[in-house]
Amino acid sequence: PTLMFLVLESQNWEETVKLLDGKGLENKDNTWNLGSLFGGKKQDEERKALLEKRQAELRVQARTWIVRRERSGVLKWRMLPLHAALAFNAPFEVFLRLYHLYPGAVRCRNYA
Repeated sequence: PTLMFLVLESQNWEETVKLLDGKGLENKDNTWNLGSLFGGKKQDEERKALLEKRQAELRVQARTWIVRRERSGVLKWRMLPLHAALAFNAPFEVFLRLYHLYPGAVRCRNYA
């Protein structure tokens, strides 16, 4: 499973929102964001490039089907992160962020 799905599955909605906003779990509270200490255009450009890279990765994860199979190999279920958010009763802000990452998810059918 993707990091996005694992965070959704944990049902820690505060961390989920942080991840979907591009802040990520590996840098809680921007504890190692040294660019803000030294300022300058280069750090702003690097921060912007990093944010764009994270958003692209989040869009990929929002389109990734999570699949569970029986031991025999028969499909048990599959779902997109948007479907998982609904299944886990996520707050509206999580659902909205997932929708913006992949609006097409509302037209995709999950199999349960």
